[in-house]
Amino acid sequence: MDYLSKNNPNLTLITGLLQKELPIFIEQNKIKIDFVLLSEVFEHIPPKDIAPFLSCLQNIVSTNGKIFLTTPNSIVQGAAENSPRYYKKQKYGHYKHYSLKELKELLSKYNFQVDWYKFESGFFKRNFYNKAFYKTSRLDQKLLNSKKLPYTIRYIYKNVSLPFILITRFVFWLLSKLVYISEHKFNNEKNAETVVIQIKKISTNKNIKWKFYNINKS
Repeated sequence: MDYLSKNNPNLTLITGLLQKELPIFIEQNKIKIDFVLLSEVFEHIPPKDIAPFLSCLQNIVSTNGKIFLTTPNSIVQGAAENSPRYYKKQKYGHYKHYSLKELKELLSKYNFQVDWYKFESGFFKRNFYNKAFYKTSRLDQKLLNSKKLPYTIRYIYKNVSLPFILITRFVFWLLSKLVYISEHKFNNEKNAETVVIQIKKISTNKNIKWKFYNINKS
């Protein structure tokens, strides 16, 4: 964060709950927000808090402002309650998974329009590339940094494994190119596990009452 602040003097870091700190900042500075990133956030919001959450967004986002949102695709991942990441099975887990149609219908009620969408993490990426890449990289990091191994062994491993690491990097680089092509060419709502949408706030004469709710309550 220090690096970002140093190189972006106009960047302001706001800490704390959105519904407490952000309204104060916006009111004091008489501004609206032009871009909001909601990456793997929406599925963690309890259904009862969706309406107030979207009302908050409607008030703080500028007209023609953009929201970039990614969330689990219910067509592929199924209902949240059947997932191992369901909030009753995993702390801070998922409350609901959405289809593209559900998202469009829900967002339209709050004067948001989906003007671009894609589907991410298709069969090849999630079943082959992700599993191989993350397992390999995590194992390498454990061997390099684990304090359970003596420093001498870690030092030897670091130097002996260098050719293997370079070859592995090249292999994964090639695979990443194939993944990129595969994701763009073959992904659709029936085979990709994540919905990726760009949302635009459209102009309206509706006056939605400014309210902020605690979205962290279950």
